Amino acid sequence: MRFLAGALTLAALAAAAHAAPKAASSIVGFRIGNIGERGVDIVLRIPKAAAGTCAGTFRGDVSFFNASPGIAIAGKVSAAPAGCELPAFVPWTAVTADAVRGARTDVLVVRFRGELAQGRKPRKVDLLGALPREAIEHAEPMAVTLRRFARATDLRPAALGMGTTTVNAEVVVRSPLKFHVRVMQVEWQLELEGETVATGTQGPFIVFSGRPNPVTFPVQLHHRAALSAAGGGLARGARTEGRLTGVARLRFPGGDVDFPVEIPVRVALR
Repeated sequence: MRFLAGALTLAALAAAAHAAPKAASSIVGFRIGNIGERGVDIVLRIPKAAAGTCAGTFRGDVSFFNASPGIAIAGKVSAAPAGCELPAFVPWTAVTADAVRGARTDVLVVRFRGELAQGRKPRKVDLLGALPREAIEHAEPMAVTLRRFARATDLRPAALGMGTTTVNAEVVVRSPLKFHVRVMQVEWQLELEGETVATGTQGPFIVFSGRPNPVTFPVQLHHRAALSAAGGGLARGARTEGRLTGVARLRFPGGDVDFPVEIPVRVALR
């Protein structure tokens, strides 16, 4: 989920003994690794010129969208074809509502302040990057990630004639964040075999932290479109794989952010 990825970050780190140099635009890449129940793996990529050499260790704090304070990270600097990489783990417990106050979907603003240790004397650094959305790398598709946090029950229309049937898609959402998320609206569509057979909107509602959140999406299924997409197997009672896709508008202190949604669902006649 790109929202979960954008929401990463923040907590405190002790103040540096000496002031770091002025930030330079030297974070040139960002990769989102595994997004799990405990947190998310991230990788900052910097040029070799900024790192000195792709070796040694780093420690400091990383922040997103100019939020303060940052979250403490530390690890080993590693070499990569396009520069040096700083891999780290960000726990969800460290992510506060202030961390996403300035969240945007078109660009990721990330900053690392701390030190690089490649010898006896660590070197202070203050690194900054403003990366467009298309430059953010993901270890897995967001559809795969979402399956860990959202699950839909089967859709079971009573029959498929020539008209439409309204059924409820029951989706259970779990948020690993420590704060509640307000969803202002979800615009969605139901796809079967790549064809859209229903559309709709839902909201507003709140996704509470620390518990399952059942959300009902009324689906007005167009019979002819469903049969055309799924073929005769659906009419004979077979289950057809589909997906709910769309955009959820999330409200944060700094404004609304649109977040893409994709949830697998199955359709079967009773």
